[in-house]
Amino acid sequence: MDLKLKSWITCTPVAFRGDEKTFFRRDSGLCCRTLQALGVQAKALMPEPAWDDEPDLLRAPYARLTDPGFWREQGADAVILYSWAEPRYTAVAEAIRAGGLKLYLNMDTGGLFSPFVEPAAYARGIWAAECKKRGRLSGTISALCRLGGSCVRLDRHFSRLRHMNCADVIGVVSPIGAERVRKYVLFFGRHDIARKVHFVSHPIDQTMHYTGCPKRESVVAVGRWDDSVKRPEVLMDVAVKVLSRHPAVQFVIAGKDATRCAAEIAMRIPEAKDRVFGYERLEHDQLCEQMSLSQISLCTSRSEGFHTASAEALLCGCSIVSPQSPYLPSLPYFIDGGLSGRLSKNNPDALADAVLAELEAWKAGERDAAAIAKTWRGRVAADVAIRRVDELLSGNHE
Repeated sequence: MDLKLKSWITCTPVAFRGDEKTFFRRDSGLCCRTLQALGVQAKALMPEPAWDDEPDLLRAPYARLTDPGFWREQGADAVILYSWAEPRYTAVAEAIRAGGLKLYLNMDTGGLFSPFVEPAAYARGIWAAECKKRGRLSGTISALCRLGGSCVRLDRHFSRLRHMNCADVIGVVSPIGAERVRKYVLFFGRHDIARKVHFVSHPIDQTMHYTGCPKRESVVAVGRWDDSVKRPEVLMDVAVKVLSRHPAVQFVIAGKDATRCAAEIAMRIPEAKDRVFGYERLEHDQLCEQMSLSQISLCTSRSEGFHTASAEALLCGCSIVSPQSPYLPSLPYFIDGGLSGRLSKNNPDALADAVLAELEAWKAGERDAAAIAKTWRGRVAADVAIRRVDELLSGNHE
C-alpha cells in the first residue's frame, strides 16, 4: 500500500547526535529512514550544531524552526514532530501550522504531566523524584512547591494546549497514555483537541526480529544502568534471587554500566558467576541475537513513557516481565492480557517470582517465540507505525 502523503520532514527540536547507529535507529530518525524505505521523500531535521551527522540530515538555527517561512520553503506535505507537546517548543508547532504543513505531534509520555489527571499518581511521582534528588525533608517541601505551581501556573498548561491545537493528529505511545492525554485536554474543555488524540506505537526498528534459534533459559535486561530511573539495584536484587532459586537460568545485561551490575551480581552469588553476562554496548545485530536466544526480557524501570527495550524484545520472540505501575503505561499493552508476559507487584521479591513463573510458562509450552514475534511485528514495527501516521494525517481516523 502506497503512502498517501509523498513528502515528509521528521523533526526533533533538540540538537542530538545525528549518526546512523543512534539517531537514525529510533524515534524521529527511524521515522525518516522508514519513510525513505517506503518510497517517499523524507528528510530529518534538527537544530544546530551539527554532530557526527549523516549527509541527509538537515540542520538549521533553532530560531529558523519558529519561522513559518522556513517550513514553507521545505516543500513538504507533512511533519512528524517529536516535541512531547512541551510548552518550550510551542513556537515550533505554531510555525509549522502557519507554514501550511500537516502536523503529526508525537507525545512520548505516560500522560502524567499534570495534577488534573490521576492526581494521586502524579503527586507520588513528583514526591519520589524530589526526595531522590534532595532527601526526604527538602524533597517533600520541593514537591509541595511543584504541585502548587502546577495548579496555579495555568500559563504552562495553556501553552501546552496551544501546542497540541496546532497538530492535525496527536499520537501517544500507549493506550493508557492516550486516555490520560484525552482526560487532560477535556479537563480544560478542549473536546476539539481530544478528538485528535490517538494511540500510535513508537516505531521499532524491524531489523530486530526472531532469528528462529532455539530459546534458552535466559533473561535479558537492557538499559542505561547508570541511570537511577532504570533501578539497577532492583535488577541486581532480582537477578540474585532468581539465580539462587533456578540452577540453569542465565542473566544477560546490556547497556551502560552493565559490566558493573554483572560483576556485583557475581560477587553476591559466586556459584552463579558463570551464568551472568554484562555487555556495555551491543550493536543491533548482536542485541537481536541475545534477545532471540533469551526467553524473557525484564523491565525494572521506575518510569517509562514507552519501554523500547521491551518492544524490541517482543519482536525477537521474548516474553516480558515488569512491575505494575502507573508510571509504566506501555507495559500492560506489551503484556497483552498475559499472552506475552506478566506484571508483578513492584518489589524485587515479586519480580523474581514473576520471572520464575514465566520460565515455567516457557517450559510448559505456554509461550511461542515465533507467534509472539509475528504478533508484535504487526503492532510496533516501524513501517506499521508510519503507515498508521499516514492514514491518520490523510483523514482515516478509524
